[in-house]
Amino acid sequence: MPAFSITAHKAQGKTLDACVVNFTGCRGSESPYVMVSRATSLEGLVILTPFPKDKICCRQNEDLRLEFRRLRFHALRTIEKYGTRQEAARASGEIQAEFNGGPTGGEPEAVDTTATGKGSQR
Repeated sequence: MPAFSITAHKAQGKTLDACVVNFTGCRGSESPYVMVSRATSLEGLVILTPFPKDKICCRQNEDLRLEFRRLRFHALRTIEKYGTRQEAARASGEIQAEFNGGPTGGEPEAVDTTATGKGSQR
């Protein structure tokens, strides 16, 4: 039976009928996801070693957290502008509490995830 090995990055975008994965040394949740999602079925997937649940259930990456923060800010600004007086007052209070009083303060920065996919700050 022919066999070869590739990294999770090299496997990205490929479809494999059978694959054996090893989570040892993986960081974040992206690599394990890429590794197991290459298999076309559970029957074609073998996980080489046991792993702790936190290996696949971990905190979102920084770019995703920043993007959700940016979207939350703009949702509140929209409510502030177009909502009822009561909704606008509540949105203003949340903006003040979450964005002006937080560790970074002010409007959250936008994250560019286009083309390179590296999530650089704009």
